[in-house]
Amino acid sequence: MLALAKFAPLMGGRRVVAGPTPTWRATGTVSTNTANPHPTNLPASSAVGDTDILIIALNAAAGAGSFTTPAGWTLRGGGIQTYATVGLGNAVVGMYSRVFVAGDTAPAVTWSVGGGSLNAIASVILAYTGVVGLEADAKGTEASTTTPAYLNITTLGGNRKVLEAIASGNNTCTPGSGWTERVDQASTYFNLSLDEKEFVTAGTIAGGTKTVSASSTTGKLACALFG
Repeated sequence: MLALAKFAPLMGGRRVVAGPTPTWRATGTVSTNTANPHPTNLPASSAVGDTDILIIALNAAAGAGSFTTPAGWTLRGGGIQTYATVGLGNAVVGMYSRVFVAGDTAPAVTWSVGGGSLNAIASVILAYTGVVGLEADAKGTEASTTTPAYLNITTLGGNRKVLEAIASGNNTCTPGSGWTERVDQASTYFNLSLDEKEFVTAGTIAGGTKTVSASSTTGKLACALFG
């Protein structure tokens, strides 16, 4: 069955019948360096052919934050997500992907706070193996809550690895049922987390909720990897 799935037809560049689900390889060291451009860290074990996922968030005392997509990387999650943390300024979160090739180095991300001042910034890169492509980007925001919902995401096939980046106020986070937390980076100004979950069947996936320690508005981005 897996052999047949490997040669399944593509629809719109995406595999309708899935092969094996992509696998997490490693997570790089979190960078909180406030230089501009902001330096990031590749996982030490990144290998040629891996799909690297970069998530990055910042909090600005005033002004509107933004990121410039690093050269060779693709913006995921439907775009940059802007959200307001409770009493701690304005924030943005971004998600990017790139297939690792020989000679790759960690990207530096140019950021802006629209004339305001930077409170904090954090980024992390994760490496996944067995990825044929990405699909079904999702982006959302919601009212302040202690149980933010994972974004619903629609896939064309089964055996998808759904990744969701959530940035919120300076909380501790607990992943939802069936989700694995790969990143949970807390600072005075925000928490940046990334959770993953394997979904076997195709269609619209309702991911449930996660828990944060204090009520806050969240910025959320998601995508699905398939093999």
